[in-house]
Parts: sequence; structure tokens; C-alpha cells
Amino acid sequence: MTQHPYEAPQPPRPPQPAAPAAKKRRKWPWILGGLVVLIIVSAVASNGGTKASNQPAGAPAGNEAPAHQQPPQAANHTVVYKVAGTAKTASNITYVTDGMTTTNQESSPKLPWSKTITLPAGQALQMVSISAQGPGKGTIDVTIEVDGKPFKEAHADGYGVAMANGNIGTMG
Repeated sequence: MTQHPYEAPQPPRPPQPAAPAAKKRRKWPWILGGLVVLIIVSAVASNGGTKASNQPAGAPAGNEAPAHQQPPQAANHTVVYKVAGTAKTASNITYVTDGMTTTNQESSPKLPWSKTITLPAGQALQMVSISAQGPGKGTIDVTIEVDGKPFKEAHADGYGVAMANGNIGTMG
């Protein structure tokens, strides 16, 4: 190192201490956690340790009384949208066709009006929705039937909008 003629001499620097040794990490908590996860996954995969049998699912084992059994679900839902009332026509009718976001709209349909669609059963979210706007005179009534049973209804007068909707899925 060269020294400038007008600078005071610098004392030599003391040697730097060595960096502290890296702390050894413990591996046993990770191994123990992995074993716990493996045990939980095994228990879930084996139905919590229940014995398998040659009986059909839902059949009582041994002398047990039969539990309340759900009837088998249909593969599809039949949805019928209906619009009626004292008005001769509706200004427009809008309805969901796919159980989610796809809609159709019909302008100035004659009343009574109906549309049947089929939606897959067993899905968590399966939305049905209909809205109909009155033409200014009379009343408008909308109904949604699912598998032959009334599900939702709504009513409007004059230029009002009757709207009915809901979830027919398993979360409904």
C-alpha cells in the first residue's frame, strides 16, 4: 500500500476473527413431523382403520340395524323454468343454461312460457336462475322446478322484474 506524503501513517490492522461456526440444525423434528404426516395419510387412506368386508357399501355389518340410507342420486337434474301471469307477453326473459354463467335471453315471448334444461347432478355448485321483466301492464310470475318439485318463485307487477335463483348443487 502506498502512502500519500501528507497523510499520517496508519497502524497495521489487527487480524479479523474467524466467522463463527454455523450452528448445526436439528433434523429430528423434521423426521418426527414426517412420520406423523405418514401416519395420518395412512389412517385416512384406510378409512380410519375400519375393516373391509365383502358386503356392498351402505349394507349393515353383522347384526347392526340398517342406518338411514340416502336414495341413489339421479345422474342429472331436470330444471323447468316457467313464466306466466296476467300479462300477454314479457319484455324479456333471461335464464341460466349451464348451471354457472351461460345465459339465454328471449325478447317479447308470449306467456305462458317454459323452458326445460338438464344439468348434471352431484356437483357442489349448480346455479339456476331466471328473470323476467313485465311489459308495463299486468303481472309476471316466474317459477323454477327441479326434478318435478317447485324450487323458487318470484312475482312482479307492471314494468317490474321477477327474479328467482338458487344453488341446486350439493352445497345448496
